[in-house]
Amino acid sequence: MEKIVFCNCAWMENYKGVTDEDIPQRNGKKIKDVDDVQESFNFFPHNHFCYGYLPNYPEVLPLERVENVGGNEEVIHGVTVVWMANRKIVGWYENADMFRRAQKFSDDFFSRQKHFHWIYNFKTEESNAYLIPVHRRNFKIPPKAKSEIENKNIWYADSEYAEKIFIPEVLSYLELIRKKCLPFYLTAEDFKVDTDMFKDLTYSQLEDIGEELESRENFVDALKIYNSMVEKTSDANELRELNYIRAELYEEIIFYDEAIDLYKKIINDYSGTVKLDNLSSESYWQLAIIYGKLNRDNEAEAAWTAIVERDDNFRSKVGALLCLMEIYEKKEDWKKMREAVALYDTWEDDENFYKKDVDHYRKILQEKIFSE
Repeated sequence: MEKIVFCNCAWMENYKGVTDEDIPQRNGKKIKDVDDVQESFNFFPHNHFCYGYLPNYPEVLPLERVENVGGNEEVIHGVTVVWMANRKIVGWYENADMFRRAQKFSDDFFSRQKHFHWIYNFKTEESNAYLIPVHRRNFKIPPKAKSEIENKNIWYADSEYAEKIFIPEVLSYLELIRKKCLPFYLTAEDFKVDTDMFKDLTYSQLEDIGEELESRENFVDALKIYNSMVEKTSDANELRELNYIRAELYEEIIFYDEAIDLYKKIINDYSGTVKLDNLSSESYWQLAIIYGKLNRDNEAEAAWTAIVERDDNFRSKVGALLCLMEIYEKKEDWKKMREAVALYDTWEDDENFYKKDVDHYRKILQEKIFSE
C-alpha cells in the first residue's frame, strides 16, 4: 500500500520564503504575522534537499499510521507527502523521510527572513519535490474527503474511502500533472557557459566581469564566468584563489556540497609545510561553518582542530578553540572541554581579549563538577 499523508499549509505561489509578491494566505486572506509561516520554505532547496514544515505539528507524529513500525522508530522513508492549501493540492514530495519528532538546523541565511532555525517534519531530495503552478492547481478536494481532512493539519488517509477511492484519484492526478510542475531548483547545466562567447577574453577581463556580476549579487551568472576561467589558468596559486571565490559563491546559493569539495581541494592542493597558509586556514574555517549548518559535528570538529593545531594566527586559533568548546558542550564531552580550556591557558593572551569567552566554558565545567 502507498505510504502517503496529506498536509494542510498556507497558500503561496513559490514557497521560497515570504516576499512582497508572495505573501502567504489562508482561506483567500493574507496572513498578517508571516514570521510564523515556516512552510513558506517548503519548496526552497537547501543543499539539494527540500524540508517540509507541518504547521501546528503535534509533538509526536504517529509513524505507525503510515508504516508498520514500532514506537521506537524515529523516521520512516519512502513517503509521499501531498501539500494542500485552500482545499487544493499545491505540490507534493516523493520518497520523503517522515520524522516522528520535528527536526531543526540553523543557517544564518534564514536570518534574512527572521528565522534562525529551519524546523521540518519531512525531507526529500529536491528532484523528488514537485510544485504545481498556480494556474494548474485545479484538483479540488471532494466533499467526502474534505469532511475527513477539514480542520486537520495532517491526514493519514487510512479510511476505507481514502484507500479505495481518494488516494488512487490523487495518484493519477499527480502523474498527469508531474511534467507541468515548476522547475524550481538549479542543476549543473545552469552553471555552464558558452565558451565560444568568451574565447577572445583574457583571464583578467573575465575576472572583471565576474566581480561586476558578484557585486550585483548575480551569483549564478558570476559562477558561470568563474567556472569558465578554470581552463584559462595553469598557475597553481591562481587556481586555488579562483576556487576559493567559486566556493564562496556556491555558499551564497546554498550549494554546500559543491563548496565543500572546492574548499577541500584548496587545502589538498597546498604544497607548503605543516603550517597553514591563509587560504588553507580560511578554507578550513568555511568548512567548519558549513559542517555546523549541516549538523555534521564530527567533521566540524576536525576542521576546527586543524586550525587550532596548524594555524599561526592567534585570533584564528582561539576563535577555532572556542568553536570546539561549543561543540564539546553540545556533545557533553567535558574531558575535551577541560583539555581545550587548559590549552588556552598555555597561550599568551596579553590583552585578555578572549578571557571572558573562555571563562564562560570554565564556569560550565565548574558547575558540572559541583553537580556530580
